[in-house]
Amino acid sequence: MNVRKNSRNDAEYFTKLVDNKTITDNDYNIAVSSYVMVEDTREVADITELNAKIAKIVARQN
Repeated sequence: MNVRKNSRNDAEYFTKLVDNKTITDNDYNIAVSSYVMVEDTREVADITELNAKIAKIVARQN
């Protein structure tokens, strides 16, 4: 991500330029998390594959 110092552009999951009216409408809350969404970096798991691996391990333990 190339974000230059003093740049006034939004950068997804990083910065957002909001006007005073938006801040006023948000009860003067200036917390970044109120305006910038957090990127979802969670790994997607295949439940069927995981269940098969668990069943195989349980069978081996018995």
